[in-house]
Amino acid sequence: MILFDISVDKNQNIELWFKSKNRIHKKCIEFYPKFYFKSNNTKKAFNKLSSYDVDTRVVEKRGWPGQKTSDFIEVIVKNPRKLHKISRELYQNGGYKEHTLYNVDLSIPFRYLLQNGLYPTLDLKRHDRWNLDYVNPDLKTVEIDIKTANGSLNDKSLKSLELDGSEFKGSEQEKIDSLVKEIRKQDPDIIYTDDGVLNYLKERAEKDIHFGRLPGDKEIGGDTYRSYGQTIYKPMSLYMRGRIQINKNSFIYGESGLDGVLELSRLSSRPIHEVCRASPGTVISSMQIAKAFESNILIPWKKSVPEDFKSARKLIKADRGGLTLQPITGFHSDVVEVDYSSLFPNIILKKNISPETINCSCNHGNKKIPQLDYTVCNKKGFLPKVIEPVILRRKQLKKRTKNGGCLRDRRRVVALKWILVTCFGYTGYKNAKYGKIECHESICAYGRDILVKTSHIAQKHGFKVIHGVVDSLWLSGDGDINKFKKQVNEEIGIPIEIEDKYKWMVFLPKLDSKTGALNKYYGVKQNEELKTRGIETRRHDTPKIIKKFQKEVLEILKKANTEKEYKQKQIEALEVLEKYKNKLKNKSIPREKLAYTSKPSKKIKNYKTMNRNKAALIKHKEKNIDKKPGEKIKYIIRNSKLKNRDKIALINQKTPIDTKHYIKQLERAYKTLQPKQKNTQTKNQQTQLTKQKTKPNQTKTKKLDKNPNR
Repeated sequence: MILFDISVDKNQNIELWFKSKNRIHKKCIEFYPKFYFKSNNTKKAFNKLSSYDVDTRVVEKRGWPGQKTSDFIEVIVKNPRKLHKISRELYQNGGYKEHTLYNVDLSIPFRYLLQNGLYPTLDLKRHDRWNLDYVNPDLKTVEIDIKTANGSLNDKSLKSLELDGSEFKGSEQEKIDSLVKEIRKQDPDIIYTDDGVLNYLKERAEKDIHFGRLPGDKEIGGDTYRSYGQTIYKPMSLYMRGRIQINKNSFIYGESGLDGVLELSRLSSRPIHEVCRASPGTVISSMQIAKAFESNILIPWKKSVPEDFKSARKLIKADRGGLTLQPITGFHSDVVEVDYSSLFPNIILKKNISPETINCSCNHGNKKIPQLDYTVCNKKGFLPKVIEPVILRRKQLKKRTKNGGCLRDRRRVVALKWILVTCFGYTGYKNAKYGKIECHESICAYGRDILVKTSHIAQKHGFKVIHGVVDSLWLSGDGDINKFKKQVNEEIGIPIEIEDKYKWMVFLPKLDSKTGALNKYYGVKQNEELKTRGIETRRHDTPKIIKKFQKEVLEILKKANTEKEYKQKQIEALEVLEKYKNKLKNKSIPREKLAYTSKPSKKIKNYKTMNRNKAALIKHKEKNIDKKPGEKIKYIIRNSKLKNRDKIALINQKTPIDTKHYIKQLERAYKTLQPKQKNTQTKNQQTQLTKQKTKPNQTKTKKLDKNPNR
């Protein structure tokens, strides 16, 4: 039997759902969650606890990685619903100054799995979380699709309802009744939907219905949050008893499929239905929490680990990002792109970066961190212990997929990649359970040092460094790439790999400038595949017609083998530009292909100026469509000369379009691809690398992300 789901009944009892071939087994267990606290006023704390049904005892735990065990008060809560209320009451009226609480903000299902050493996909016959060849449960799936009159779930008119492509007939209520009946008949384990579909159907139903195996569906409202400077909307979902909803638009599922979701759920001990809704950052945080449980370390509720004091000089020195070199703009033949395999995770592991190892006072073989006045001890830290098995696992899976491999392994590689990508950012995130800004700064410092050393090694082997971004270099020249890789691996200790080989690449300048754009280029690989970054085809807000035009131009340029041929192909590219201009003038382009896509970061009332986003939100509101911050909106430009309020229109509004505006956008997309003449950065770039070696503060760097702790 394989564990695939965990739910909570109305009495807060745990329900474990197992799959054995085609049979479902449910086990119901009474569960009392625990939290912990340390207090300098235990009498006051116990007075508050006395009014609740709890048991207490003194236990030995560690409050933070690297600390010795000490006495904490364990509180066993007999009514799980009261746990957060009790915790908040202890913190009220200045209690946060007297009491430090732990293990509070964990969901009941996640908490149960952690306390009992369980995880989804656990095979009762073989208990090995890190087994590469574990067997996934044979999960039965169905897919629900709906259409409304205006395409939005705000519309109260259900146009069509399908299950696995078969449409239900009848009135709205008859369609919903037929769907519920068919789901009970097929008895799936997983229901695939788009954003908020099940919530919408429950709202439209004239009677109480449930989509789980048992009554008691729990609706989870939509949520808006900020991440890396973006506003993200997490749509509504439904937690069901014995059945899992997967939003087809969710990030983890979209990137790695069901195999990736199951992999991350297994490694983090987080229930599958929670991983489906989570970000990769939440999953790596869950892995840290799972490791803490194994290591007798408590999970802080309101973390109070302040940033170390720094002078202004130290702050300027430390608060920088990864190194980004100024690219040599223009056309380059025979380019090799090399990058480090999981650079930042490997820095965490090999340099022993962890909150308790940075500036540690134990003097356990402390080493100085490059460019910073920090030290790191060599006693293995908490974060390296978390990340090491993930790095090893991905390496093993990548080896198996080198010559293709199975789809399941390829999806798991992608899922683990995102975990490793986000593990770095979480070291500096103020709300991360085990984050500390000095860890983030130390990783960046090592990264800058490594990229400079790698650039110098490349130059010694006869390569010209065209560009460098954080963990990647683009090289040209007649050097021996294998000797270069060998020396890098010997001196740096982190494997560097050939990411791609290109027939040619074009590094682009900033618009209206000869200065190279830091992440704007395109090129043709040796296998004839195009690679693009930073141009219109990569932007999510660009109208489809502009993307289509630019892709068509790139397909023409792609046929060139030399710089001379590339310049000749520009004549054909201009003909394509004229063709698209004529299409616009003849009004032969569908309105939906002219739509801009945006994600407003605020509600209407919070915008101080009337920009396009606010105008689009107002027009949606007039159609009784309430868009949340982070949700996508689409609009067209009807007259760019008017004020923003009247400049735009919704796609389905019957208004003319501003042909001149879209022609300008076509011309801009064409201009974006023009390399102009090569800049003279080669000499400047060498100077830049030399300065990095001697005077770190003068190096051109780019912040990897907005540091939430600043």
